[in-house]
Amino acid sequence: MDPIKTSWANVKSFLDSRGLSAQYHDFGSYYYILGIDGGFSVATSISKTDPAGSDQTDFETNYKTSANKSPITSVLQNTGKKPTSLRIAGDTWTCSANSTTVHHVPIASGGRRMRGGEFQFCGAYEAGAWAKVELEDVDGVLGAGPNFIVPDSDYISKFCIYKQESGQNAIVSRVLDPDTSDQISDLLYLRITVHNPQASQDIQAIINFWLYKDV
Repeated sequence: MDPIKTSWANVKSFLDSRGLSAQYHDFGSYYYILGIDGGFSVATSISKTDPAGSDQTDFETNYKTSANKSPITSVLQNTGKKPTSLRIAGDTWTCSANSTTVHHVPIASGGRRMRGGEFQFCGAYEAGAWAKVELEDVDGVLGAGPNFIVPDSDYISKFCIYKQESGQNAIVSRVLDPDTSDQISDLLYLRITVHNPQASQDIQAIINFWLYKDV
């Protein structure tokens, strides 16, 4: 389920009532904050100003220092496995203006399996921006040579991102199907190609996904 966009007050209530750690990223001019409980999540953005507003002060004073802890006590339903532990993993990076860039995200080693995930753009972006997520065997562990692109599967998709009327809201697209993504070897990489058609505006990209380990 995609995060429900709401206010900081509602996200804070969600975190406090469930004893969760906030998940956030600092984009310089604003914080993007998530509350995640299993497959359900809420999200909000807080602008950074000087002097700081009440929401910014509240987050920085009472939540920021304890944020970004792995939600290991959450339970994933329908895994078909018995996970001994859960981790949330991911990455964020800048997509330069008027360019097509490639970014690699390693899937954690140690026998962990991926269990669904999401990709999103944050900030202003224009129609025609897109991202393609593929699997790449960077090290040649499958025997087909280094940098082999694994053929597309159900958990791989290409999609277009279109600017919303507000212009600043993140758009989230699920790209890793939870029913098939646990077939991905932990020795592979996610290869994410992003096209940003804007002449002078960089955009930020985020991908998050669950990892678990069998009993």
